Amino acid sequence: MENERQNYPLNLIPILDILKDTIKIFNSTIFFDKNIKISPKSITILKKQINYDEYDKKYIILIGKGIYGLIKYLNENLIINNHFTIIALVPDKTKIETDIHEEKILIQEGNHPIPKEKSIESTKRIINIIKKLDENDLVIFFISGGSSSLFCYPNPIYSRNEFSQIWEDLLYSSLSIHEINYLRGKIDLVKKGGIFSFTKSKIISFYLSDVVGDNLSSIGSGPTIIDHEILNEKNFIKNLPKSTVYLYEKIQNSKFDYKITKNLISNNLFLSQLDFAKELSKIAEVDGYRSKLHLPAYIGSYKEVCYEIISYFKNNYENNNSNKKILNIWSGEPVVEVSENDLNGIGGRNQHLLLFLFKLWIENELPSGLLISFATDGIDGNSPYAGGWINTQESKKDLNSINRYLNEFNSSSYLRPDNFIKTGVTGINFADIIIIYLF
Repeated sequence: MENERQNYPLNLIPILDILKDTIKIFNSTIFFDKNIKISPKSITILKKQINYDEYDKKYIILIGKGIYGLIKYLNENLIINNHFTIIALVPDKTKIETDIHEEKILIQEGNHPIPKEKSIESTKRIINIIKKLDENDLVIFFISGGSSSLFCYPNPIYSRNEFSQIWEDLLYSSLSIHEINYLRGKIDLVKKGGIFSFTKSKIISFYLSDVVGDNLSSIGSGPTIIDHEILNEKNFIKNLPKSTVYLYEKIQNSKFDYKITKNLISNNLFLSQLDFAKELSKIAEVDGYRSKLHLPAYIGSYKEVCYEIISYFKNNYENNNSNKKILNIWSGEPVVEVSENDLNGIGGRNQHLLLFLFKLWIENELPSGLLISFATDGIDGNSPYAGGWINTQESKKDLNSINRYLNEFNSSSYLRPDNFIKTGVTGINFADIIIIYLF
């Protein structure tokens, strides 16, 4: 963690060290050695063996916010570099912590969270490469969270500005991620299995999930997941701005079509969204804590998540000191709906959830403790922080002030500089983590 520690409470520092150690594990070669076996004749990923001599041209394409560790791992393996050409599409190539063999690994950059020029041009370069492949060739995809905006190919009926506008309106809408991905599949030609319309090569894919429930079609909007689902979109596009509805309706009148040819070997879950939280819990136990991982992973409104947490502590900790000093861990992805009028506030869903949870903590007069909310990718909304922490014993309990900052969606401005968690881009992406530790 990048913060200065002199103002941290002593019981917070070892917890942040556990977070830091967990991030390191998921970026380490030791971790990938457990799941990938490389020999002079084959590569085995999750017990799926791929023999080099079965294919002519062979590519590994890595896409997303959570594949930096994989880039480092594959870059350092000489056998892989002798057999595969590797392409990586990331939001920021300066975060790659290794010297890249540029003759074997092509690094591309895209935009996140709104796809713009860099994403579209990088995707075109990748498409132009795989278009030249045939049935005797192989592409292995590793796809992580963040891929939706990095890897995109707009339907040609849209200008790039129109495409970005629809995307932004969807992102900040009240639609569910399922509904958003459904509409993305209509406006973007590489979503929902669209990649198969651009290549004849065989494809095997491995997904690194940032989605609660690990639905592969929701990770990066499923570029290798052929999805024939039909939703009654009229029920939810009415909630979008009129300008976006107009742009979306253009596609209904378009005669443009493309053919998907299925050359899929298999789609696989490489890492679950819960894997980070499980490893975090294990490391906490090794470091001498008692830990409790609360399942299932949370999803839905941040308010619902906070009310459930408060209910848990009221039912389990009231007048029961023996249950203190446990590291309580939750993992998931809460929804914070922000209107267009509230986009000037600073902070992300983790800081907003943290402040709302603190408000409920005060109102319910719960015991003293540390509240921590953290984005595993190191990016919490429009702030430069991954999240934050609050010591409920020492923090000012001014409900009027807290309510004002919550109403303005300006949680980052309420927290003191010492209350932020700053990691920079972590190179992984497993949704969000909440940790609560009672004294």
